Amino acid sequence: FMLFHSLVTKVSHSARHDAKSNLVIATICAGLAVAAAPASAGLVGYYDFESSNANDSSGNGNHSTLGASVGFTAAGQGVNGGIAGDFVSVAGTANMISLPFDIRGTIMPNLTMGAFVRVGAGNGGFAKVLSHDNAGFDRTLGLDTRGGGPGYAAFTGSGVLNSGTAATAGGAYDFIAVRYDGTTVSLTVNGVHFTGTNNTDLNIGFTSLFVGGNPGFNEDWIGQIDNVFVFDHILSDQELDTIDQDGGIRTNEVPVPAAGLLMAGVIALFGAGALRRR
Repeated sequence: FMLFHSLVTKVSHSARHDAKSNLVIATICAGLAVAAAPASAGLVGYYDFESSNANDSSGNGNHSTLGASVGFTAAGQGVNGGIAGDFVSVAGTANMISLPFDIRGTIMPNLTMGAFVRVGAGNGGFAKVLSHDNAGFDRTLGLDTRGGGPGYAAFTGSGVLNSGTAATAGGAYDFIAVRYDGTTVSLTVNGVHFTGTNNTDLNIGFTSLFVGGNPGFNEDWIGQIDNVFVFDHILSDQELDTIDQDGGIRTNEVPVPAAGLLMAGVIALFGAGALRRR
């Protein structure tokens, strides 16, 4: 990069009045920044349900086990006009999707998980979206009446971090996410972020992550869940806001390697210099 910086400086000085050269430099620098931080870095599982199944769309092959009562919406009823998972009032894991992730604190100390959700008729105040709770002090995201609720909430191990934000009426989707890092719990609801103390890392939860309910207490979700994501690291507020604004994660983008961008930039810079000298 020192060589690249020296080259950019030299060409910039010799062509400082050349708008085309400056534009090329700016484009290369922006491209290198994008290549260094792909949007899906650290994503271990993503479930967009677009093929009316619960296969992993992240490319990691972490496909799920589908409960017998879980269905899928028609096209156009999911986020961004796609397909969503459809969950009904059936007790037990038949209303849930089992993901192959052990999210206990000792196994996955840093965790970010979330989804887009739409509440259906008859959904209770304790309905859960993501959980591995086996009646212990476990990581859970969904609706709760405790901790200042009812509203979207995350379990902290010794209490509930509640946003106090109720589900949006009228068939709109809400974006919810939670981050655990062993010290803090951070809850996100529709672009608003809340923080509490994490006491969940007691290593006693189920070794699978369930979508659509709490396997220890049922607390089944009724309605739709879409674009479920699991990261093995902590996303920033801005990264979560981007997922919210985009309606999901772009898993099919393949960044151009930085070395390729650098070579393209060198060629473009020399080309711009030659044009200026003509």
